[in-house]
Formats: sequence, structure tokens, C-alpha cells
Amino acid sequence: MKASHDLDRSDKALLKSWASVAQVDRVNVTSHYRLEMVRHKEHSFSRNNISQKWLECLSLHELEIKRPERNYYRCEADCLQVASVADHQEKKAVHQVAKEIKQWRKSFRYLANQCHLDNPRNEDAAGACLVEYIQRDNYDLSLQRLMNLKQKCIGDIYLKMAFSSNDLNECLKTCLSQFLYEIRNVMDTLHLCYEIKSKYKE
Repeated sequence: MKASHDLDRSDKALLKSWASVAQVDRVNVTSHYRLEMVRHKEHSFSRNNISQKWLECLSLHELEIKRPERNYYRCEADCLQVASVADHQEKKAVHQVAKEIKQWRKSFRYLANQCHLDNPRNEDAAGACLVEYIQRDNYDLSLQRLMNLKQKCIGDIYLKMAFSSNDLNECLKTCLSQFLYEIRNVMDTLHLCYEIKSKYKE
């Protein structure tokens, strides 16, 4: 019983630590790709030291220029949502097993109290009563199996967090690739606009 309590405290601290590390990693990865997106956007649509005709084209196609960025943020949100759901599913399994262990501990306390009620002022008899209950129902083995299952679930969480970080990285990389593709299309439109305006001015 004491071991299961100690394990609970240790597991909670461990999960909290992993969650903090995962959150920092998620922020770092998200920030990296977002900065890349902004850098490409500013480079492509800079308004510094450019001709009036190019400025006119930028203004004319402003909605098209903004669309890739909006799409990127939408894609980013989807990536983060998938990562969040994956984390939640793994943690749910751990919480479910922890709940089962808590129920077993509650049953143990009930049996211990019952044995003391049945054997007032006789600790040896109460102890023998409790041992009999435990051996008859394989209580200790069942609790041990639950504790082992919980450890497996926690191990799965660690692996899932590692995979989730990699999946998020790949997902955001795809978002950036799509953004760059859309930017190239917008640039093609802007260049066409510029050519038309240049010919028209001539």
C-alpha cells in the first residue's frame, strides 16, 4: 500500500516534469516555423526601396497577400490540436489505471477496518483476518498488476511525447511548405501585375 502511494507521488511529479519539457519543446518548434514564415513573408512583400508600380500591385493584391499567412496559422492550429489530443489520450489511460488503484486501496482500508471491527482489541487476529482476505482474493497480486500496468502506461506517454514532438515538427514543416508554395503563386501574380503596369505606363 505504501509503495503504491509513493509511486503515485513519484508518477505525478514525473508527468508534471515531462509536460513542462514537452510544452517548452512545443513552443520552441512552433516559434521556429512561425519565424521562418514571417521572414519569408517580409522578404517577399517588403515595401522598402521599391518602385511605385510594385507598391500599386501590392495594394491591388492585398487580400491575396494576406491569405497564405492566414492559411499558415490555420494549419499551425490544426497541428497543435492534433498534438494536444494525442497527449490527452495517453494521459487518460494513466488516470484510469490510477483511479483503479485508488479503488483497490479504498477496498483495502475497508477490509482492514472490517477485520478490526470483527476482532476488537486483538491486533493479531485482525492482522490474520486481513491476510486471509488478501490471500483468498489475490488482492496483492491484482494491485501489483495494476501498478505494473500504470508504469507501462507512463512509459507509453514518454514515447508518445517523443513521437508527438517529431510529428508536430513534420506537421509544421508541411504548413511552411504550403505557405511558400502559396507565396510563390502570389509573387507570380504580382510580377504579372508589374509587367502589365510597366507596359501600360510606357
